[in-house]
Amino acid sequence: MKTKIKMREKLAYGIGDLGCNFVWTPIGMFLTLYYTDSVGIAAGVVGTIMLLTRLLDGVTDLIFGNILDRTHTKMGKARPWILRSTPMMVFGLLLLFNVPSGLGDSGKVVYAVITYVFIAAVAYTISNLSYNALLSLMTDDQQERASMSSIRFLMVTIVAILIASITMPLVHAIGWTGVSILFAALSAVCFMITIFGTKERVSEQKKETEEEKLPTLEAFRYLLKNKYFLPIMLLFIFTYIKGNISSGINIYFVRNVLGNVRLELGKQLDLIDKTAWKFLWVTEFPLLEWSEEEQRFTAMHH
Repeated sequence: MKTKIKMREKLAYGIGDLGCNFVWTPIGMFLTLYYTDSVGIAAGVVGTIMLLTRLLDGVTDLIFGNILDRTHTKMGKARPWILRSTPMMVFGLLLLFNVPSGLGDSGKVVYAVITYVFIAAVAYTISNLSYNALLSLMTDDQQERASMSSIRFLMVTIVAILIASITMPLVHAIGWTGVSILFAALSAVCFMITIFGTKERVSEQKKETEEEKLPTLEAFRYLLKNKYFLPIMLLFIFTYIKGNISSGINIYFVRNVLGNVRLELGKQLDLIDKTAWKFLWVTEFPLLEWSEEEQRFTAMHH
């Protein structure tokens, strides 16, 4: 008998992906900007960290997928892991966007490596794989699954656009620390709604077929022998590199290119009132430090 899901539970499921996006959308869109402009890490170093971490993520995906498959609790398979990963996601986001200012250049890079690996290859892997597995555990009705997926992606699209639109204004208002706290709190609330607003039914109804399971190492051997594995892996790597380059430079293009176009059009169309006087509130005075390498005073990153 196929299980029908109420709209309230469908919404509770979809909200879980909002929790993922309150963490990952700021990371994907703004972390490079934060590292280069606020922390002072070179863009090439940031890109290398992200690429190598995503390759590591492919390994941790396989490892955790095996762990998830062997999980059996009263709460179910997926929801316990979403619950366990929620504080990891929350604190991971807070750590990422709060690099200690007292660290030296090498210390900042090491800090960035540790925190990014933790959030991307551990916390997000556990959270996202568990969340995606939850759909098939809630119902075996394909139409219901399609309905829940549609609701989920509609909600995510709206929230992703919202996050992209409000993040920088919020940064100017409350700083990166305030923004990370806000998004981390919203993420935790969303995850809690999903955890306690959904129910895993398929395992309870014993719909799982009795299949012979291969040992992990033997499964890896079969995977490596598959002629499609290498092309698909390379396609994934190049697709990821392309996506990272695109998302990484978009924020700079909007700020440096489109921002200048906006100012130039404002001047040409006489939209800027040069005689107007407006108050300027200085919230942080620039701090300078002597750079032995450059032999001049430079602005401190804070």
